[in-house]
Amino acid sequence: YYMEKGVYTNSVVIFFIYNLSKTTGETILNVICGLRGTLLAVANAWLLYLLFPGGVTETSPGHVFWFAVVEGVAFVCVMLFLNWQISTMIFAVSTWVFFWMSFLQPGEDSFPCPFTEDFTFLGNTGINSLITVAVGGALCIMVTFVP
Repeated sequence: YYMEKGVYTNSVVIFFIYNLSKTTGETILNVICGLRGTLLAVANAWLLYLLFPGGVTETSPGHVFWFAVVEGVAFVCVMLFLNWQISTMIFAVSTWVFFWMSFLQPGEDSFPCPFTEDFTFLGNTGINSLITVAVGGALCIMVTFVP
């Protein structure tokens, strides 16, 4: 039901596979780091959409595109430079690149930032990404309790 409504996607399985480890403790660490990476990517995308609500459009000035390019490259470089746990880097960069390309491509975006009038909890790409990762993480941790 929730997949049909777009609340979460089959990315739950990807998150599950990347973060399942030999012990419960390692799995919890991986899940927390994956959640952190996704949260960083969502927060960064919301920052861009807060500054430029429509993203890049055919009528937006050129500086919107170039600001987003520089900011996106900086985000990726900072994530790699900080040398966080690998799960944080994987999910921050991979999730961010998806949001970044959505911002740079003219067209309809379902990524309004909180604190704006267009924001809805369900149907927002950032919220759905966080729900997907939370569901995948919960399943991942629960599996480690099975003997």
